[in-house]
Amino acid sequence: MPTSLRVGEGAQTVYEFDHGLPKLEHEWSKTEAHKTAGRRGAEGKITLRVVDSTGAPVPDASVEAWFWRTYDDGTEVNRQTDSDRLVALGGTSVADMHFTIRKEGHYTTHLRYWFSKRGYDCVKDGRWQPWNPVLAVTLKDIRMPIQLTHKNTEILFPANTDTGFDFIIGDWIEPYGRGVFADAAFHISGVALDGRVFHYTNVLSFVEGSGFVPSMPDTFSQLKSDYLAPENGYLPSMIFLYDYDGTHEGSKESSQREKILYFKVGRQIDRPVRYGKLVGGVIGGLAYPDTNTAYLGFSYYINPNDGDRNLEYEDTYEFRNILNTPHLDVAQKGDME
Repeated sequence: MPTSLRVGEGAQTVYEFDHGLPKLEHEWSKTEAHKTAGRRGAEGKITLRVVDSTGAPVPDASVEAWFWRTYDDGTEVNRQTDSDRLVALGGTSVADMHFTIRKEGHYTTHLRYWFSKRGYDCVKDGRWQPWNPVLAVTLKDIRMPIQLTHKNTEILFPANTDTGFDFIIGDWIEPYGRGVFADAAFHISGVALDGRVFHYTNVLSFVEGSGFVPSMPDTFSQLKSDYLAPENGYLPSMIFLYDYDGTHEGSKESSQREKILYFKVGRQIDRPVRYGKLVGGVIGGLAYPDTNTAYLGFSYYINPNDGDRNLEYEDTYEFRNILNTPHLDVAQKGDME
């Protein structure tokens, strides 16, 4: 996979790499050639080297690229990777291009590449620089997807109290739900200032033998998680810190919200070991600071089979089609909710 990925504008994954272009004096500066290219467009070209998750080449993959221009509808380019897993993409753009890679038996990859790089000398002789870099892109192969159990939960409960959650049943313990065993406890505390601004802390603590591993998602891929939950390295607790000003302007939150949290629960007497992934972070806070009430909500997937670390599943329309594709030997385990 690319070594430097981040979520960019429009919640689309941006491919970044060490391009080596000369820096300008100011971070957001543009040369005159750059400004002209931003109005009229400049020629851009990149070459993709497409590999699967093992590093093996992926020939005959379908690549669709779109070069953005402000003065018309842009240019769409359709190509296929050759026997050396390479595909060259070129066109006129005022700023960026998007590309999508598909092949049967693989998860779709979508990336965005910016030709326009503020603060750098990135246009020369009507061409975006660097000219035709070779970029490695991963097209994850479909291995053994299974139907995981999907759970969503949200709750209002008193702040400054430990509130237990049963991940296997998928509910809070009494008196807030029908959960039997508290695999983890949430504790939200905070302070309100002048009725609108408040700061709060959310502590997530797992019982002995259970825990979580934070990891950055593969935002470029249809399958955003790893194939398997980690075997070791589970942590017993984590702290989320939030600041909220009532308008979301200037709010700050823990970077954990951007991560996938792989978790393991169980290892208690007569209790199975289950693995899962919490996606989209834990959303919580002091919903009503004046009444000392906390809010908490999150979503997760859990493998319904004892001791099975397989987490190859994403809840998307496209993935449901993958699960129903006849040519794939898909393991239909558990129930999807």
